Amino acid sequence: MGSMFELDYEIVMKKDTKQKSFIDEIRCRNGNLTVSYGRPKAEELQL
Repeated sequence: MGSMFELDYEIVMKKDTKQKSFIDEIRCRNGNLTVSYGRPKAEELQL
C-alpha cells in the first residue's frame, strides 16, 4: 500500500490571471487529482 498526501498552498494571483485556465493547468500537472480554489475568510478586526 502507498501513502496519501494532501498539500495546501496559499497563493496570490496576479490581477490579469485567468482563474479557470490556471486551475486546469494545475489539474493536468497533478494527474487529475482534486484541486480546489477558494478565498480566505476575511478576519474581523476587534478592539
